[in-house]
Amino acid sequence: MHRAKPILNKFYEYMETLRVTNNYSILRGKLEIPKTYPCIVILMGADPSELFNINTTRQKLSIFIDIYNSSTSADLDGEILDIRELVHNLIMNDAKHGFDYVFGTEFIGQDAPDYVGAGQDYAASTRLEFVVTYLSEINTQTI
Repeated sequence: MHRAKPILNKFYEYMETLRVTNNYSILRGKLEIPKTYPCIVILMGADPSELFNINTTRQKLSIFIDIYNSSTSADLDGEILDIRELVHNLIMNDAKHGFDYVFGTEFIGQDAPDYVGAGQDYAASTRLEFVVTYLSEINTQTI
């Protein structure tokens, strides 16, 4: 199994917690507009490598967390930020995610939200980016 796969699986596990505790929809690797809100989508980004030593590369795996919400509330931004806080706390609670080959995780930031709506119904989406730095052998990326 590629070393990035358990990391992605761990992010999915974190978001599954929000499905259970907050009744959020969770999608993995989907680029479609969700049918229920709030919704969190987990997407793999780039995973560039650089030489760490003669036998090892340092990988920097980007993981995107897209947040979608629809509300009649005047505080749609506040609701998005509340979801962001939950996501951030789950991911950054253990920056190594229990893996000995992971150096750490960095929160890169949040993109500007996209808004749609009219009248009292509004929807917004935004993207969070996290970068997980991990080591991989040059000859194999298998765990």
